[in-house]
Amino acid sequence: MKLDNQELLALAKSRPIVVGSVLWIAVLLIAVYFRSDAAADIKSKLEQAEKREELIVKNLKYASQLESQLLQLKAANAYFEKAALKHTDIANNQKFFYQLETESAIKLIDLRQSPPPALAKGASPNFYTPISFSLSIQGEYENIIGFLKRLEVSPSMAKLNHVAINGPQEGIHSVDINLNLLGLR
Repeated sequence: MKLDNQELLALAKSRPIVVGSVLWIAVLLIAVYFRSDAAADIKSKLEQAEKREELIVKNLKYASQLESQLLQLKAANAYFEKAALKHTDIANNQKFFYQLETESAIKLIDLRQSPPPALAKGASPNFYTPISFSLSIQGEYENIIGFLKRLEVSPSMAKLNHVAINGPQEGIHSVDINLNLLGLR
């Protein structure tokens, strides 16, 4: 049986709900076909938006603490600047060690401050830098440990590079120390 255009049109007019449903399904299938690749793009954009939202929420949460943290950093910076030694102030730098000598009851045999490292090209002259010292001390073991403990808790940050303790002679130990202290140029 062969249908011509007029018979098809008559068949479509006699069943409008079926024809409308078939056309609607065809339109939806075409839309799904063309929009299927857009779903991946939309999903990735959604994930990026969620990550950004999470970051913003964290920033807002921690932003409330910024003022107090800034004050703490300023106080710490002021403390370190006050405690830092200066390369050029050799007398005060040596005074620091002589005070430790007095407090810990050891004998400071030799104290030498190394020259400052060369300033890097383009670097600011007001930055923290290590000041190197070599010293030799003598004393009883307990006093030497007391000296090292006082050095550890002193306001000037100290880094011991080398410590050599020589055996006791009549209860007195000799110690050679190389260390760096926090300094300003």
